[in-house]
Amino acid sequence: MGYVERAKDLEMGLDSILANIILTGNGYVEILDTDVVVKLQGVELEPINIKNLKPAIKKEATDGIYLVGYDLAVGTYKTEVTDTTSKMGYVERSKSVAMNAADIIANEIVQGPGYVKIVKGDFAVRLQGVKITLQE
Repeated sequence: MGYVERAKDLEMGLDSILANIILTGNGYVEILDTDVVVKLQGVELEPINIKNLKPAIKKEATDGIYLVGYDLAVGTYKTEVTDTTSKMGYVERSKSVAMNAADIIANEIVQGPGYVKIVKGDFAVRLQGVKITLQE
């Protein structure tokens, strides 16, 4: 588990935070040109060029942030909670990986088996405490 924070200054106040996330698993985070500070705890970042990514579509995914069209395909996925402590999971569909609340298209706390539909226009999917399996 790790923490990533984008900030507008070094003041360390709540109003300094532009976006933040607690990340379980691997994933993607967009650092913007306008960010002054990036705080990392328990994570390492490696720059990538999304134009050079080759799709490696998975039929199952667990904790992390996945890009639609690269890591996950559009479709319907069955959800299964994997967090045995809280017995809850989190699924988020977003239009970017900049971690802004305004980028969230839809999100849900999952407490049992269910389904999530990833649609054209989704950029990324964030999973925490849940496994998704593509239904064919």
